[in-house]
Amino acid sequence: MEPRISLGTLGVKDLARAMRFYRDGLGGPLSSTGGGTILKPGVEAPGSGYSGYFADPDGCPWEVAWNPQFPLRKDGAVTLPE
Repeated sequence: MEPRISLGTLGVKDLARAMRFYRDGLGGPLSSTGGGTILKPGVEAPGSGYSGYFADPDGCPWEVAWNPQFPLRKDGAVTLPE
């Protein structure tokens, strides 16, 4: 079995606000209207794909990335190239 993270824990100041943010599509396309902050808009990454950064309402930074060289399996896991 390959190692993988399936659970993470975040400390939040306002649980109800955090639940709304994450359940409603990360603030409604990662926008500041949901309480988050765009740190770096998504741009084409060197090589291939796209990458951008946002902070959730508690200031935790997140990277959102897409790489066409890492296809998804049917179970949603990423297939890394050899």
